[in-house]
Amino acid sequence: MSSLKLEQRRNHILKAALDHLSAASRQVLSTLALIVASVDYVTIEALSPHRPPIPWWLAKPKPPETRWFWRFLSEEPKAILLNRYTSKVAKWKQGAMVKRWMAKCNVATEDLDSVLTDLTRNRGLLQYDGRSHLYELHPVVRSVVTSNLAEGEKIRAGERILDHFTALPHNPYEQAKTMEDVENGLQVVRTLLKLGHHQQAADAYQGDLSHALLFNLEAHVEVLSLLRPFFPKGWGELPKGISSSHAADLANMAGVALHWCGESSAALAAYGAIIPSDIASHDWVNAIVQLRNTTEDLVEQRQFARAIRIDSFALEISEMSATKESVFRSLLNLFRAYSLIGDLARASSVWNRVDPMGRHWRRGAYRQGSAEYHYAQFQFWQGTLQEEYLVAAVALANEDDNRADVRRLHGLRGAWRLQQGAWELAAASFDPAVAMARERRLVDAESETGLALAKYHLGHFTGDDARSEAERLAQLRQPAHRYLATLWLTIGDTEQAKKHALAAFRWAWADGEPYVYRYELTKTTELLREMNVPIPNHQPYNPAEDKPFPWEAAVRAAIDKLRAEKKAKEKAEKQKSD
Repeated sequence: MSSLKLEQRRNHILKAALDHLSAASRQVLSTLALIVASVDYVTIEALSPHRPPIPWWLAKPKPPETRWFWRFLSEEPKAILLNRYTSKVAKWKQGAMVKRWMAKCNVATEDLDSVLTDLTRNRGLLQYDGRSHLYELHPVVRSVVTSNLAEGEKIRAGERILDHFTALPHNPYEQAKTMEDVENGLQVVRTLLKLGHHQQAADAYQGDLSHALLFNLEAHVEVLSLLRPFFPKGWGELPKGISSSHAADLANMAGVALHWCGESSAALAAYGAIIPSDIASHDWVNAIVQLRNTTEDLVEQRQFARAIRIDSFALEISEMSATKESVFRSLLNLFRAYSLIGDLARASSVWNRVDPMGRHWRRGAYRQGSAEYHYAQFQFWQGTLQEEYLVAAVALANEDDNRADVRRLHGLRGAWRLQQGAWELAAASFDPAVAMARERRLVDAESETGLALAKYHLGHFTGDDARSEAERLAQLRQPAHRYLATLWLTIGDTEQAKKHALAAFRWAWADGEPYVYRYELTKTTELLREMNVPIPNHQPYNPAEDKPFPWEAAVRAAIDKLRAEKKAKEKAEKQKSD
Protein backbone atom coordinates (compact mmCIF):
# COMPACT_ATOMS: atom_id res chain seq x y z
CA MET A 1 0.00 0.00 0.00
CA SER A 2 2.82 2.44 0.83
CA SER A 3 4.08 2.27 -2.75
CA LEU A 4 0.73 3.48 -4.13
CA LYS A 5 -0.14 7.13 -4.72
CA LEU A 6 -2.60 8.77 -2.31
CA GLU A 7 -5.53 8.54 -4.74
CA GLN A 8 -4.77 4.89 -5.51
CA ARG A 9 -4.51 4.05 -1.79
CA ARG A 10 -7.79 5.80 -1.08
CA ASN A 11 -9.60 3.96 -3.88
CA HIS A 12 -7.99 0.67 -2.85
CA ILE A 13 -9.20 1.07 0.75
CA LEU A 14 -12.71 1.98 -0.38
CA LYS A 15 -12.88 -0.97 -2.76
CA ALA A 16 -11.82 -3.29 0.06
CA ALA A 17 -14.55 -1.80 2.27
CA LEU A 18 -17.15 -2.31 -0.46
CA ASP A 19 -16.08 -5.92 -1.01
CA HIS A 20 -16.87 -6.71 2.63
CA LEU A 21 -20.41 -5.30 2.55
CA SER A 22 -23.42 -7.56 2.83
CA ALA A 23 -25.49 -7.99 -0.32
CA ALA A 24 -28.26 -5.84 1.20
CA SER A 25 -25.89 -2.98 2.08
CA ARG A 26 -24.24 -3.12 -1.32
CA GLN A 27 -27.60 -2.90 -3.10
CA VAL A 28 -28.63 0.20 -1.14
CA LEU A 29 -25.26 1.86 -1.69
CA SER A 30 -25.33 1.02 -5.41
CA THR A 31 -28.74 2.64 -5.79
CA LEU A 32 -27.72 5.81 -3.93
CA ALA A 33 -24.53 6.09 -6.01
CA LEU A 34 -26.65 6.69 -9.11
CA ILE A 35 -28.54 9.59 -7.49
CA VAL A 36 -26.45 12.77 -7.69
CA ALA A 37 -28.21 14.49 -4.80
CA SER A 38 -29.07 14.16 -1.14
CA VAL A 39 -32.15 12.01 -0.46
CA ASP A 40 -34.49 11.50 2.46
CA TYR A 41 -35.47 8.25 4.16
CA VAL A 42 -38.78 8.03 2.29
CA THR A 43 -36.96 8.03 -1.06
CA ILE A 44 -34.45 5.41 0.08
CA GLU A 45 -37.32 3.26 1.34
CA ALA A 46 -39.15 3.58 -1.98
CA LEU A 47 -35.99 2.63 -3.89
CA SER A 48 -34.95 -0.15 -1.52
CA PRO A 49 -34.58 -3.55 -3.18
CA HIS A 50 -35.77 -5.07 0.13
CA ARG A 51 -39.23 -3.68 -0.30
CA PRO A 52 -41.47 -6.33 -1.88
CA PRO A 53 -42.85 -5.14 -5.23
CA ILE A 54 -46.50 -4.14 -5.00
CA PRO A 55 -48.74 -6.09 -7.39
CA TRP A 56 -50.28 -3.85 -10.01
CA TRP A 57 -53.80 -4.70 -8.82
CA LEU A 58 -52.91 -3.43 -5.33
CA ALA A 59 -51.34 -0.18 -6.43
CA LYS A 60 -52.54 2.93 -4.62
CA PRO A 61 -54.98 4.93 -6.79
CA LYS A 62 -53.36 7.90 -8.49
CA PRO A 63 -54.72 11.40 -7.75
CA PRO A 64 -56.85 12.67 -10.65
CA GLU A 65 -54.78 15.88 -10.73
CA THR A 66 -51.90 13.89 -12.19
CA ARG A 67 -53.88 12.79 -15.24
CA TRP A 68 -53.18 14.58 -18.53
CA PHE A 69 -56.80 15.68 -19.07
CA TRP A 70 -57.24 17.29 -15.62
CA ARG A 71 -56.50 20.86 -16.71
CA PHE A 72 -59.15 20.66 -19.45
CA LEU A 73 -61.99 19.80 -17.05
CA SER A 74 -64.51 22.18 -15.51
CA GLU A 75 -65.06 22.36 -11.75
CA GLU A 76 -68.00 19.92 -11.58
CA PRO A 77 -66.29 16.88 -13.18
CA LYS A 78 -63.16 17.67 -11.15
CA ALA A 79 -65.20 17.45 -7.93
CA ILE A 80 -66.72 14.11 -9.02
CA LEU A 81 -63.31 12.61 -9.78
CA LEU A 82 -61.91 13.81 -6.46
CA ASN A 83 -64.77 12.18 -4.55
CA ARG A 84 -64.21 8.92 -6.41
CA TYR A 85 -60.50 9.10 -5.67
CA THR A 86 -61.12 9.61 -1.94
CA SER A 87 -63.43 6.60 -1.87
CA LYS A 88 -60.96 4.40 -3.76
CA VAL A 89 -58.10 5.34 -1.41
CA ALA A 90 -60.24 4.47 1.63
CA LYS A 91 -61.07 1.05 0.18
CA TRP A 92 -57.43 0.52 -0.77
CA LYS A 93 -56.33 1.10 2.82
CA GLN A 94 -58.95 -1.33 4.19
CA GLY A 95 -58.08 -4.24 1.90
CA ALA A 96 -56.79 -7.40 3.62
CA MET A 97 -54.34 -8.17 0.83
CA VAL A 98 -52.96 -4.66 1.05
CA LYS A 99 -52.53 -5.07 4.80
CA ARG A 100 -50.57 -8.29 4.31
CA TRP A 101 -48.36 -6.55 1.77
CA MET A 102 -47.82 -3.61 4.13
CA ALA A 103 -46.86 -6.04 6.91
CA LYS A 104 -44.15 -7.37 4.63
CA CYS A 105 -43.05 -3.78 4.05
CA ASN A 106 -42.71 -3.26 7.81
CA VAL A 107 -40.33 -6.20 8.01
CA ALA A 108 -38.43 -4.80 5.03
CA THR A 109 -38.27 -1.38 6.74
CA GLU A 110 -36.62 -2.96 9.80
CA ASP A 111 -34.06 -4.58 7.50
CA LEU A 112 -33.46 -1.26 5.76
CA ASP A 113 -32.95 0.55 9.05
CA SER A 114 -30.22 -1.88 10.07
CA VAL A 115 -28.54 -1.47 6.67
CA LEU A 116 -28.53 2.35 6.96
CA THR A 117 -27.17 2.15 10.51
CA ASP A 118 -24.37 -0.11 9.31
CA LEU A 119 -23.47 2.17 6.37
CA THR A 120 -23.53 5.41 8.40
CA ARG A 121 -22.39 4.65 11.95
CA ASN A 122 -20.35 1.48 11.54
CA ARG A 123 -18.65 1.97 8.19
CA GLY A 124 -18.88 5.70 7.45
CA LEU A 125 -19.65 5.07 3.80
CA LEU A 126 -22.91 7.03 3.93
CA GLN A 127 -23.34 10.46 5.50
CA TYR A 128 -26.44 11.58 7.38
CA ASP A 129 -27.29 15.21 8.17
CA GLY A 130 -29.37 15.32 11.33
CA ARG A 131 -30.61 18.84 10.65
CA SER A 132 -31.93 18.28 7.14
CA HIS A 133 -32.60 14.54 7.70
CA LEU A 134 -30.93 13.77 4.37
CA TYR A 135 -28.51 11.02 3.35
CA GLU A 136 -25.58 11.78 1.05
CA LEU A 137 -22.62 9.96 -0.46
CA HIS A 138 -19.22 11.62 -0.48
CA PRO A 139 -18.21 12.26 -4.14
CA VAL A 140 -15.19 9.95 -3.79
CA VAL A 141 -17.33 7.14 -2.38
CA ARG A 142 -19.93 7.72 -5.11
CA SER A 143 -17.24 7.55 -7.81
CA VAL A 144 -15.70 4.34 -6.49
CA VAL A 145 -19.08 2.66 -5.97
CA THR A 146 -20.25 3.60 -9.47
CA SER A 147 -17.02 2.48 -11.14
CA ASN A 148 -17.24 -0.92 -9.42
CA LEU A 149 -20.87 -1.60 -10.30
CA ALA A 150 -21.48 -4.57 -12.54
CA GLU A 151 -23.47 -3.65 -15.63
CA GLY A 152 -26.50 -5.72 -14.60
CA GLU A 153 -26.44 -4.25 -11.11
CA LYS A 154 -26.28 -0.72 -12.52
CA ILE A 155 -29.20 -1.35 -14.87
CA ARG A 156 -31.41 -2.81 -12.12
CA ALA A 157 -30.68 0.05 -9.75
CA GLY A 158 -31.16 2.61 -12.53
CA GLU A 159 -34.52 1.14 -13.50
CA ARG A 160 -35.74 1.37 -9.90
CA ILE A 161 -34.71 5.03 -9.79
CA LEU A 162 -36.36 5.83 -13.11
CA ASP A 163 -39.59 4.08 -12.15
CA HIS A 164 -39.72 5.93 -8.84
CA PHE A 165 -39.03 9.47 -10.03
CA THR A 166 -41.05 9.13 -13.23
CA ALA A 167 -44.10 8.05 -11.24
CA LEU A 168 -43.92 10.93 -8.73
CA PRO A 169 -46.55 13.63 -9.39
CA HIS A 170 -45.29 17.18 -9.92
CA ASN A 171 -46.62 20.56 -10.98
CA PRO A 172 -45.98 21.52 -14.62
CA TYR A 173 -42.34 22.51 -15.02
CA GLU A 174 -43.32 25.76 -16.72
CA GLN A 175 -44.67 26.87 -13.30
CA ALA A 176 -41.42 26.03 -11.45
CA LYS A 177 -40.36 28.53 -8.78
CA THR A 178 -37.60 26.59 -6.98
CA MET A 179 -35.07 23.87 -7.76
CA GLU A 180 -37.19 21.43 -5.75
CA ASP A 181 -39.93 21.86 -8.37
CA VAL A 182 -37.70 20.32 -11.05
CA GLU A 183 -35.72 17.84 -8.92
CA ASN A 184 -37.65 14.78 -10.13
CA GLY A 185 -36.93 15.63 -13.75
CA LEU A 186 -33.25 16.22 -13.02
CA GLN A 187 -32.96 12.84 -11.31
CA VAL A 188 -34.45 11.12 -14.36
CA VAL A 189 -32.01 12.83 -16.74
CA ARG A 190 -28.98 12.13 -14.51
CA THR A 191 -29.91 8.48 -14.11
CA LEU A 192 -30.40 8.01 -17.85
CA LEU A 193 -26.97 9.53 -18.46
CA LYS A 194 -25.34 7.25 -15.90
CA LEU A 195 -26.93 4.29 -17.66
CA GLY A 196 -25.52 5.56 -20.98
CA HIS A 197 -28.98 6.26 -22.47
CA HIS A 198 -28.05 9.62 -24.00
CA GLN A 199 -30.92 9.88 -26.47
CA GLN A 200 -33.53 9.17 -23.78
CA ALA A 201 -31.78 11.65 -21.47
CA ALA A 202 -31.95 14.31 -24.19
CA ASP A 203 -35.66 13.57 -24.70
CA ALA A 204 -36.32 13.90 -20.96
CA TYR A 205 -34.37 17.15 -20.68
CA GLN A 206 -35.73 19.09 -23.63
CA GLY A 207 -38.97 21.03 -23.54
CA ASP A 208 -40.59 22.33 -20.36
CA LEU A 209 -37.82 21.05 -18.06
CA SER A 210 -35.02 22.78 -19.97
CA HIS A 211 -37.05 25.99 -20.29
CA ALA A 212 -37.80 26.01 -16.56
CA LEU A 213 -34.10 25.64 -15.73
CA LEU A 214 -33.00 28.39 -18.13
CA PHE A 215 -35.85 30.89 -17.81
CA ASN A 216 -37.75 30.37 -14.54
CA LEU A 217 -34.80 29.47 -12.34
CA GLU A 218 -31.64 30.80 -14.01
CA ALA A 219 -30.09 27.48 -13.00
CA HIS A 220 -27.20 27.91 -15.43
CA VAL A 221 -24.56 26.23 -13.25
CA GLU A 222 -26.84 23.22 -12.84
CA VAL A 223 -27.57 23.16 -16.59
CA LEU A 224 -23.87 23.01 -17.45
CA SER A 225 -23.30 20.25 -14.89
CA LEU A 226 -26.21 18.29 -16.36
CA LEU A 227 -25.18 18.78 -20.00
CA ARG A 228 -21.45 18.16 -19.57
CA PRO A 229 -21.68 14.36 -20.22
CA PHE A 230 -23.15 15.11 -23.67
CA PHE A 231 -19.99 17.08 -24.61
CA PRO A 232 -16.98 14.87 -23.78
CA LYS A 233 -14.79 16.72 -26.32
CA GLY A 234 -15.77 20.22 -25.25
CA TRP A 235 -18.61 22.64 -25.88
CA GLY A 236 -17.41 23.38 -29.41
CA GLU A 237 -18.25 19.92 -30.77
CA LEU A 238 -21.81 18.67 -31.15
CA PRO A 239 -22.80 15.59 -29.10
CA LYS A 240 -22.63 12.18 -30.74
CA GLY A 241 -25.05 9.29 -30.26
CA ILE A 242 -28.20 11.43 -30.35
CA SER A 243 -30.27 12.89 -33.19
CA SER A 244 -28.84 15.92 -34.98
CA SER A 245 -31.77 18.11 -33.91
CA HIS A 246 -31.29 17.13 -30.25
CA ALA A 247 -27.54 17.73 -30.53
CA ALA A 248 -28.09 21.25 -31.89
CA ASP A 249 -30.69 22.06 -29.23
CA LEU A 250 -28.44 20.87 -26.41
CA ALA A 251 -25.51 22.90 -27.77
CA ASN A 252 -27.75 25.95 -27.93
CA MET A 253 -28.88 25.48 -24.31
CA ALA A 254 -25.29 24.95 -23.21
CA GLY A 255 -24.32 28.17 -25.00
CA VAL A 256 -27.05 30.14 -23.21
CA ALA A 257 -25.95 28.77 -19.83
CA LEU A 258 -22.29 29.49 -20.62
CA HIS A 259 -23.23 33.06 -21.57
CA TRP A 260 -24.89 33.72 -18.21
CA CYS A 261 -21.97 32.14 -16.36
CA GLY A 262 -19.58 34.60 -18.02
CA GLU A 263 -18.00 32.01 -20.34
CA SER A 264 -18.51 33.97 -23.57
CA SER A 265 -15.72 32.31 -25.56
CA ALA A 266 -17.06 28.83 -24.80
CA ALA A 267 -20.59 29.99 -25.67
CA LEU A 268 -19.38 31.30 -29.05
CA ALA A 269 -17.74 27.93 -29.72
CA ALA A 270 -21.03 26.15 -28.95
CA TYR A 271 -23.02 28.37 -31.31
CA GLY A 272 -20.30 28.14 -33.97
CA ALA A 273 -20.65 24.35 -33.95
CA ILE A 274 -24.35 24.63 -34.84
CA ILE A 275 -24.47 27.41 -37.44
CA PRO A 276 -22.78 25.60 -40.39
CA SER A 277 -25.17 22.64 -40.22
CA ASP A 278 -28.20 24.94 -39.90
CA ILE A 279 -27.12 26.89 -42.97
CA ALA A 280 -26.35 23.73 -44.96
CA SER A 281 -29.77 22.24 -44.14
CA HIS A 282 -31.59 25.56 -44.75
CA ASP A 283 -32.91 25.50 -41.19
CA TRP A 284 -33.29 29.26 -41.17
CA VAL A 285 -35.24 29.57 -37.92
CA ASN A 286 -32.55 27.80 -35.89
CA ALA A 287 -29.75 29.52 -37.81
CA ILE A 288 -31.24 32.88 -36.84
CA VAL A 289 -31.42 31.81 -33.18
CA GLN A 290 -27.72 30.90 -33.20
CA LEU A 291 -26.76 34.16 -34.92
CA ARG A 292 -28.70 36.14 -32.33
CA ASN A 293 -27.17 34.17 -29.48
CA THR A 294 -23.74 34.78 -30.96
CA THR A 295 -24.29 38.52 -30.80
CA GLU A 296 -25.22 38.27 -27.10
CA ASP A 297 -21.70 37.04 -26.36
CA LEU A 298 -20.05 39.43 -28.80
CA VAL A 299 -21.67 42.24 -26.81
CA GLU A 300 -20.31 40.69 -23.59
CA GLN A 301 -16.85 40.77 -25.18
CA ARG A 302 -17.52 44.35 -26.37
CA GLN A 303 -17.10 43.39 -30.04
CA PHE A 304 -19.85 45.74 -31.10
CA ALA A 305 -18.92 46.00 -34.79
CA ARG A 306 -19.15 42.22 -35.22
CA ALA A 307 -22.34 42.09 -33.15
CA ILE A 308 -24.09 44.62 -35.39
CA ARG A 309 -22.89 42.81 -38.51
CA ILE A 310 -24.19 39.42 -37.29
CA ASP A 311 -27.45 40.99 -36.06
CA SER A 312 -27.90 42.44 -39.56
CA PHE A 313 -27.37 38.95 -41.04
CA ALA A 314 -30.03 37.53 -38.72
CA LEU A 315 -32.49 40.29 -39.68
CA GLU A 316 -31.92 39.80 -43.42
CA ILE A 317 -32.50 36.05 -43.21
CA SER A 318 -35.55 36.61 -41.00
CA GLU A 319 -37.14 39.05 -43.43
CA MET A 320 -36.59 36.78 -46.43
CA SER A 321 -37.27 33.30 -45.12
CA ALA A 322 -38.40 33.03 -41.53
CA THR A 323 -41.29 34.08 -39.29
CA LYS A 324 -42.47 37.38 -37.83
CA GLU A 325 -41.24 36.07 -34.49
CA SER A 326 -37.71 35.85 -35.90
CA VAL A 327 -37.98 39.35 -37.35
CA PHE A 328 -39.10 40.68 -33.95
CA ARG A 329 -36.23 39.06 -32.06
CA SER A 330 -33.64 40.12 -34.64
CA LEU A 331 -34.87 43.72 -34.54
CA LEU A 332 -34.78 43.69 -30.74
CA ASN A 333 -31.14 42.55 -30.78
CA LEU A 334 -30.27 45.24 -33.30
CA PHE A 335 -32.04 47.86 -31.17
CA ARG A 336 -29.93 46.87 -28.17
CA ALA A 337 -26.69 47.04 -30.20
CA TYR A 338 -27.42 50.52 -31.59
CA SER A 339 -28.42 51.68 -28.10
CA LEU A 340 -25.11 50.47 -26.66
CA ILE A 341 -22.98 52.43 -29.12
CA GLY A 342 -25.16 55.53 -28.70
CA ASP A 343 -26.54 55.60 -32.24
CA LEU A 344 -29.81 57.19 -31.14
CA ALA A 345 -31.29 57.73 -34.59
CA ARG A 346 -30.91 54.09 -35.66
CA ALA A 347 -31.93 52.75 -32.26
CA SER A 348 -35.12 54.83 -32.27
CA SER A 349 -35.89 53.83 -35.85
CA VAL A 350 -35.54 50.12 -35.00
CA TRP A 351 -37.64 50.48 -31.83
CA ASN A 352 -40.41 52.07 -33.86
CA ARG A 353 -40.52 48.85 -35.87
CA VAL A 354 -40.25 46.54 -32.84
CA ASP A 355 -42.80 48.04 -30.48
CA PRO A 356 -45.94 47.75 -32.68
CA MET A 357 -45.22 44.06 -33.37
CA GLY A 358 -46.60 43.05 -29.96
CA ARG A 359 -45.20 40.52 -27.50
CA HIS A 360 -47.23 37.38 -28.21
CA TRP A 361 -44.44 34.98 -29.14
CA ARG A 362 -43.49 31.47 -28.09
CA ARG A 363 -42.02 31.34 -24.60
CA GLY A 364 -39.01 29.41 -25.86
CA ALA A 365 -38.24 32.28 -28.24
CA TYR A 366 -39.19 35.30 -26.17
CA ARG A 367 -39.79 36.04 -22.49
CA GLN A 368 -42.21 38.74 -21.46
CA GLY A 369 -40.48 41.84 -20.13
CA SER A 370 -37.30 41.44 -22.20
CA ALA A 371 -38.17 44.17 -24.72
CA GLU A 372 -39.25 46.46 -21.87
CA TYR A 373 -35.94 45.85 -20.08
CA HIS A 374 -33.91 46.84 -23.15
CA TYR A 375 -36.07 49.92 -23.72
CA ALA A 376 -35.77 50.91 -20.04
CA GLN A 377 -31.99 50.63 -20.39
CA PHE A 378 -32.16 52.82 -23.49
CA GLN A 379 -34.21 55.39 -21.53
CA PHE A 380 -31.71 55.29 -18.66
CA TRP A 381 -28.82 56.01 -20.99
CA GLN A 382 -30.74 58.98 -22.42
CA GLY A 383 -31.74 60.31 -19.00
CA THR A 384 -35.48 59.82 -19.55
CA LEU A 385 -36.18 56.74 -17.38
CA GLN A 386 -39.26 56.84 -15.11
CA GLU A 387 -40.19 54.62 -12.16
CA GLU A 388 -43.57 53.79 -13.69
CA TYR A 389 -41.90 52.15 -16.66
CA LEU A 390 -39.67 50.00 -14.45
CA VAL A 391 -42.66 48.87 -12.37
CA ALA A 392 -44.56 47.83 -15.50
CA ALA A 393 -41.53 46.00 -16.92
CA VAL A 394 -40.96 44.05 -13.68
CA ALA A 395 -44.65 43.10 -13.55
CA LEU A 396 -44.50 41.72 -17.10
CA ALA A 397 -41.34 39.73 -16.37
CA ASN A 398 -42.76 38.35 -13.12
CA GLU A 399 -45.94 37.19 -14.85
CA ASP A 400 -43.87 35.09 -17.24
CA ASP A 401 -41.44 33.82 -14.55
CA ASN A 402 -38.70 35.67 -16.45
CA ARG A 403 -36.21 35.63 -13.60
CA ALA A 404 -33.21 36.97 -15.54
CA ASP A 405 -34.93 40.19 -16.58
CA VAL A 406 -36.51 40.70 -13.14
CA ARG A 407 -32.99 40.54 -11.73
CA ARG A 408 -31.57 42.84 -14.41
CA LEU A 409 -34.38 45.36 -13.89
CA HIS A 410 -33.56 45.49 -10.17
CA GLY A 411 -29.95 46.20 -11.11
CA LEU A 412 -31.00 48.88 -13.61
CA ARG A 413 -33.16 50.60 -11.03
CA GLY A 414 -30.21 50.51 -8.63
CA ALA A 415 -27.91 52.14 -11.23
CA TRP A 416 -30.54 54.82 -11.91
CA ARG A 417 -30.98 55.64 -8.20
CA LEU A 418 -27.22 55.58 -7.65
CA GLN A 419 -26.79 58.15 -10.42
CA GLN A 420 -29.30 60.35 -8.59
CA GLY A 421 -27.46 59.99 -5.28
CA ALA A 422 -30.52 58.29 -3.74
CA TRP A 423 -28.44 55.88 -1.67
CA GLU A 424 -31.26 54.19 0.26
CA LEU A 425 -33.28 53.54 -2.89
CA ALA A 426 -30.17 52.36 -4.74
CA ALA A 427 -29.30 49.87 -2.00
CA ALA A 428 -32.90 48.66 -1.88
CA SER A 429 -32.73 47.86 -5.61
CA PHE A 430 -29.21 46.45 -5.79
CA ASP A 431 -29.82 44.18 -2.81
CA PRO A 432 -32.38 41.86 -4.50
CA ALA A 433 -30.33 41.87 -7.72
CA VAL A 434 -27.29 40.62 -5.80
CA ALA A 435 -29.32 38.12 -3.78
CA MET A 436 -30.98 36.67 -6.89
CA ALA A 437 -27.61 36.25 -8.61
CA ARG A 438 -26.01 34.58 -5.59
CA GLU A 439 -28.95 32.21 -5.22
CA ARG A 440 -28.00 30.79 -8.61
CA ARG A 441 -24.22 30.98 -8.06
CA LEU A 442 -23.92 33.80 -10.60
CA VAL A 443 -21.91 36.99 -10.18
CA ASP A 444 -23.47 40.41 -10.84
CA ALA A 445 -20.36 42.55 -10.42
CA GLU A 446 -22.09 45.84 -11.25
CA SER A 447 -24.88 45.34 -8.70
CA GLU A 448 -22.45 44.09 -6.04
CA THR A 449 -20.18 47.10 -6.48
CA GLY A 450 -23.11 49.53 -6.75
CA LEU A 451 -24.49 48.09 -3.51
CA ALA A 452 -21.13 48.56 -1.77
CA LEU A 453 -20.98 52.18 -2.98
CA ALA A 454 -24.51 52.90 -1.74
CA LYS A 455 -23.78 51.23 1.62
CA TYR A 456 -20.61 53.29 2.04
CA HIS A 457 -22.58 56.50 1.58
CA LEU A 458 -25.14 55.22 4.09
CA GLY A 459 -22.42 54.59 6.65
CA HIS A 460 -22.66 50.78 6.56
CA PHE A 461 -19.02 50.49 5.50
CA THR A 462 -16.28 52.43 7.20
CA GLY A 463 -12.50 52.43 7.21
CA ASP A 464 -10.89 49.03 6.78
CA ASP A 465 -14.22 47.32 6.04
CA ALA A 466 -14.79 49.53 3.01
CA ARG A 467 -11.26 48.92 1.77
CA SER A 468 -11.59 45.15 2.23
CA GLU A 469 -14.86 45.14 0.30
CA ALA A 470 -13.34 47.18 -2.53
CA GLU A 471 -10.39 44.78 -2.71
CA ARG A 472 -12.76 41.81 -2.85
CA LEU A 473 -14.79 43.36 -5.64
CA ALA A 474 -11.61 44.10 -7.60
CA GLN A 475 -10.84 40.35 -7.60
CA LEU A 476 -14.05 39.43 -9.43
CA ARG A 477 -13.47 37.95 -12.88
CA GLN A 478 -15.10 40.94 -14.61
CA PRO A 479 -14.96 43.84 -12.13
CA ALA A 480 -17.26 46.85 -12.47
CA HIS A 481 -14.30 49.19 -12.89
CA ARG A 482 -16.14 52.53 -13.07
CA TYR A 483 -18.10 51.86 -9.88
CA LEU A 484 -14.89 50.59 -8.25
CA ALA A 485 -13.06 53.78 -9.25
CA THR A 486 -15.86 55.83 -7.70
CA LEU A 487 -15.78 53.72 -4.52
CA TRP A 488 -11.99 54.08 -4.16
CA LEU A 489 -12.25 57.81 -4.81
CA THR A 490 -14.94 58.11 -2.11
CA ILE A 491 -12.76 56.12 0.31
CA GLY A 492 -9.88 58.48 -0.46
CA ASP A 493 -7.47 56.19 -2.33
CA THR A 494 -6.77 58.18 -5.51
CA GLU A 495 -4.20 55.71 -6.88
CA GLN A 496 -6.66 52.81 -6.84
CA ALA A 497 -9.36 55.12 -8.20
CA LYS A 498 -7.13 56.13 -11.12
CA LYS A 499 -6.20 52.50 -11.84
CA HIS A 500 -9.82 51.39 -12.08
CA ALA A 501 -10.95 54.51 -13.95
CA LEU A 502 -8.38 53.85 -16.68
CA ALA A 503 -9.44 50.18 -16.79
CA ALA A 504 -13.07 51.34 -17.13
CA PHE A 505 -12.08 53.59 -20.04
CA ARG A 506 -10.31 50.72 -21.85
CA TRP A 507 -13.34 48.49 -21.25
CA ALA A 508 -15.82 51.07 -22.57
CA TRP A 509 -13.62 51.88 -25.60
CA ALA A 510 -14.46 48.38 -26.91
CA ASP A 511 -13.74 48.22 -30.68
CA GLY A 512 -12.92 51.92 -30.82
CA GLU A 513 -14.95 54.83 -32.18
CA PRO A 514 -17.71 54.63 -33.27
CA TYR A 515 -18.19 51.14 -31.80
CA VAL A 516 -17.82 52.09 -28.12
CA TYR A 517 -20.00 51.56 -25.06
CA ARG A 518 -21.20 55.14 -25.31
CA TYR A 519 -22.84 55.68 -21.92
CA GLU A 520 -19.99 54.07 -19.96
CA LEU A 521 -17.36 55.90 -21.99
CA THR A 522 -19.07 59.24 -21.35
CA LYS A 523 -19.37 58.61 -17.60
CA THR A 524 -15.79 57.36 -17.31
CA THR A 525 -14.48 60.37 -19.22
CA GLU A 526 -16.31 62.66 -16.77
CA LEU A 527 -14.77 60.74 -13.86
CA LEU A 528 -11.23 61.01 -15.28
CA ARG A 529 -11.65 64.77 -15.77
CA GLU A 530 -12.94 65.11 -12.22
CA MET A 531 -9.75 63.35 -11.06
CA ASN A 532 -7.54 65.48 -13.38
CA VAL A 533 -6.31 62.34 -15.15
CA PRO A 534 -5.47 62.77 -18.87
CA ILE A 535 -7.95 61.10 -21.21
CA PRO A 536 -6.26 58.10 -22.93
CA ASN A 537 -5.70 58.33 -26.67
CA HIS A 538 -6.82 54.94 -28.03
CA GLN A 539 -7.08 54.01 -31.69
CA PRO A 540 -10.48 54.13 -33.45
CA TYR A 541 -12.12 51.06 -34.95
CA ASN A 542 -9.99 49.38 -37.61
CA PRO A 543 -12.05 47.19 -40.00
CA ALA A 544 -8.89 45.33 -41.04
CA GLU A 545 -8.60 43.90 -37.50
CA ASP A 546 -12.21 42.69 -37.49
CA LYS A 547 -11.70 39.09 -38.60
CA PRO A 548 -14.83 37.21 -39.79
CA PHE A 549 -15.96 33.97 -38.20
CA PRO A 550 -15.15 30.79 -40.19
CA TRP A 551 -18.86 30.37 -40.94
CA GLU A 552 -19.54 33.96 -42.07
CA ALA A 553 -18.82 33.26 -45.76
CA ALA A 554 -21.49 30.54 -45.76
CA VAL A 555 -23.97 32.91 -44.12
CA ARG A 556 -23.27 35.63 -46.70
CA ALA A 557 -23.65 33.13 -49.53
CA ALA A 558 -26.97 31.94 -48.09
CA ILE A 559 -28.21 35.54 -47.87
CA ASP A 560 -27.20 36.20 -51.49
CA LYS A 561 -29.02 33.04 -52.59
CA LEU A 562 -32.16 33.93 -50.62
CA ARG A 563 -32.11 37.45 -52.04
CA ALA A 564 -31.79 36.11 -55.59
CA GLU A 565 -34.63 33.62 -55.01
CA LYS A 566 -36.82 36.38 -53.63
CA LYS A 567 -36.19 38.62 -56.63
CA ALA A 568 -36.89 35.76 -59.04
CA LYS A 569 -40.13 34.99 -57.25
CA GLU A 570 -41.22 38.64 -57.29
CA LYS A 571 -40.38 38.85 -61.01
CA ALA A 572 -42.38 35.70 -61.78
CA GLU A 573 -45.38 36.98 -59.81
CA LYS A 574 -45.24 40.32 -61.62
CA GLN A 575 -45.11 38.62 -65.02
CA LYS A 576 -48.03 36.41 -64.04
CA SER A 577 -50.13 39.39 -62.96
CA ASP A 578 -49.26 41.27 -66.17
